[in-house]
Amino acid sequence: MADGAIIGPYARLRPGAEIGAKAHIGNFVEIKNARIDAGAKANHLSYIGDADGARAPISGPAPSPAIMTASPSTGR
Repeated sequence: MADGAIIGPYARLRPGAEIGAKAHIGNFVEIKNARIDAGAKANHLSYIGDADGARAPISGPAPSPAIMTASPSTGR
């Protein structure tokens, strides 16, 4: 784990996990045999295994259809 990395509660770093500077590993994220580069984010509910060099935010599960179809003007 590099300086400035943030590891959330219930995150699990398994053998081979390399976390870069200022990377964010959120709640219930499991990393195994993978490198997360500096500044990348895996915010929640994700499994990342056998990966090399995640540089961008990593998405968790898709939002529910109700959230995906919300009207931008009303939020409903």
